[in-house]
Amino acid sequence: MAVSTPDPRRTNERTDNPIDHASNMPHIESPMPPLESIFKSFSGTWKLHRSLTSALPGFPSGTFTGTATFKPHSAFDSLSLLYHETGELVTEQGYKLLANRKYIYRFSPDDEKISIWFVKEPAPDGNEEVDYLFHELEFSLLDQRWIAKGDHLCEKDMYWAFYDFRLDNNMEKWGLRYKVKGPQKDYLSDSAYERVA
Repeated sequence: MAVSTPDPRRTNERTDNPIDHASNMPHIESPMPPLESIFKSFSGTWKLHRSLTSALPGFPSGTFTGTATFKPHSAFDSLSLLYHETGELVTEQGYKLLANRKYIYRFSPDDEKISIWFVKEPAPDGNEEVDYLFHELEFSLLDQRWIAKGDHLCEKDMYWAFYDFRLDNNMEKWGLRYKVKGPQKDYLSDSAYERVA
């Protein structure tokens, strides 16, 4: 039985008189995330391990193991990568399900953004078409590493995405967490990617 993995469809500090102190404060700019480097580092083949933890009995918890590839794609003037994951989901009840998923990752140098897009279904290999926006990545620096977040509302279900990038050694590892909440869904999806090639 072939199924898709769960489809995600859709402090600032205050001073008493800031004006009085503004001229004496040094201007500190936040570093810009190395978007092009991160985007290029996606390319290749990754070993994928994912844990699904559901708070609702009607939605399966389990473990997904497989591979994920990022390959150049013609969408968005070829500034995109086709993401394709395949593998096996084993539920806590012992059921085994073949699973796959495709997205388009886009790098937009003019807007300085990385975004993820759904692929139209069915999506035959080699003829994948962009459907609509899943989410854009908002980057920040945490403990000397780049993290990013995005979100997407699919009807009544809300999806929050959290990325963790390790850029040393050409990003050999990275992680992705989805928190999903809705009337029929309440689960966490934690994915760990480790470069194969």
